[in-house]
Amino acid sequence: MPFDSIHKLIEQFEAEWLAGSQPRVEAFIDRLPPDADPHEVLEQLLLLEIKLRKQAGEPIELADYERRFSPLPAALKKTLQQLIQSTAGGMKRGAHETNRMLDTQVLMGAAGTRLSIPKTLDRYELQHQLGKGSMGVVFRARDPQLERDVAIKVPCLSDGDRANVLSRFRAEARAVAAVQHPNICAIHEVSEDQGIPFIVMALIDGQSLYDILKDRESPLEIEQCFTWVEKIALAVREAHQQNIVHRDLKPSNIMINQRNEPVIMDFGLALRGNETTETEAVGAVVGTPAYMAPEYLRNKSASGPMCDIYSLGVILYELLSGKRPFTGDMFEMISQMVVSSPQPPSSVRPELSSEVDAICLQAICRDPEQRYESMGAFAEALTGYLQRLRSRLTASEIEEEKSDKETFDFSELSGHGMMVVAKSHLGIRLLDVTNDEQISEWTFAPGAEVSIGRATDQSVQIRDQRVSREHASIRHQDGVWKYTNQGRNGTYIEGKRLDQFDLMFGDSVQLGKRGPKLRFYPGE
Repeated sequence: MPFDSIHKLIEQFEAEWLAGSQPRVEAFIDRLPPDADPHEVLEQLLLLEIKLRKQAGEPIELADYERRFSPLPAALKKTLQQLIQSTAGGMKRGAHETNRMLDTQVLMGAAGTRLSIPKTLDRYELQHQLGKGSMGVVFRARDPQLERDVAIKVPCLSDGDRANVLSRFRAEARAVAAVQHPNICAIHEVSEDQGIPFIVMALIDGQSLYDILKDRESPLEIEQCFTWVEKIALAVREAHQQNIVHRDLKPSNIMINQRNEPVIMDFGLALRGNETTETEAVGAVVGTPAYMAPEYLRNKSASGPMCDIYSLGVILYELLSGKRPFTGDMFEMISQMVVSSPQPPSSVRPELSSEVDAICLQAICRDPEQRYESMGAFAEALTGYLQRLRSRLTASEIEEEKSDKETFDFSELSGHGMMVVAKSHLGIRLLDVTNDEQISEWTFAPGAEVSIGRATDQSVQIRDQRVSREHASIRHQDGVWKYTNQGRNGTYIEGKRLDQFDLMFGDSVQLGKRGPKLRFYPGE
């Protein structure tokens, strides 16, 4: 049957209903032309009839439809049942907006119930599934009215926990709507269509912290870790000031967008004040155990702001070290969290300072009274460290420039302002990236082949995870020392990646964007 004809038929059905005649679906099915497929229109008419009957306050029973359309197809029966059981109101869909069902079927609830999602909800055109959160499925969708892509979250509903899930779903919408912050994913709209409640959110293009961590072979830069976590802490502080606790902060719930900004997702477990869910009331754990505070594991009612501080502290620990503070299977991990204190992140990544250790360990202290007194205090500690770190980096750059000017004879400068390395020994100094202090030193004669890397067979061995096993090589050729990068992490001079270049005395190169520095000078 032509699409326009379906539009007209359904519009006529709605018009007659609103005019007071309240026609039955069966009568309209009988009006179809002989070559039309009644199943193509039946579902749309039934959904519209149920909506109109609910708006009119009429009692609706599934048994009535089973009698009228015997045998009722199983898939259609389930759709009608869910629509009848859903709460009234909020449906904005007009009769002229017909659609088919998405091919994707989403697992809903512990019982494994499957629900077919329409290809459109209200005016939004669903494209494909993006992922599944703590209590719902998220789809990429198109808003043709505003000509933008959005994310739409649909709750996972099953007969056994429908009321509880809907309550949490609405709580999530209220929680996010109450907090306006650039690092929290914004909600555009909360609505319901065809018995399906949904939340329309900003679409965040990027990677989750979980994906960033699982794909890395070397640690993240310290400054980057603190910058992300500082911004997350400031955003969660805003939520706490609105008396909202997230309760499920973890890497998979934090996206890094195209501007390298962290965005907090999934407030599905957020609560106001001292609220608890029905699930918690019977003692079930809500959240992700690896990031749960020990006091919550002992007492499900202890789910206040201190729990968010702990979760964010675990995230900082994992970003810095590549590992969580507690590992093992679920039972082992929870047992350790409740009775043990974590090792400092420097036990995994030795170059981390005692100041970094102290910030991490205070956030994930087993005793909540020993943690930061608020998320704001945690944010201040992160901000303070970043300011000191950036100040040290700036000071070291100034000192390095001053040292270069004092050390070298500028009468030997080439036309482009760098001292040319002649046929002489090559000296290499390894510097601490945080304070520019010398760690090690090597000297090589002309004709030597120098290998730089983490592996034990390298002539310049640097035991730092930011350095590749075979990071670079240097050869004396045609009177100059030629540097060739070989590692994935790259070699940088003044922030610019270079793969091959002639060394100049006074050059400082960085192995990786924030890895250790090497400075070259005339050897003896």
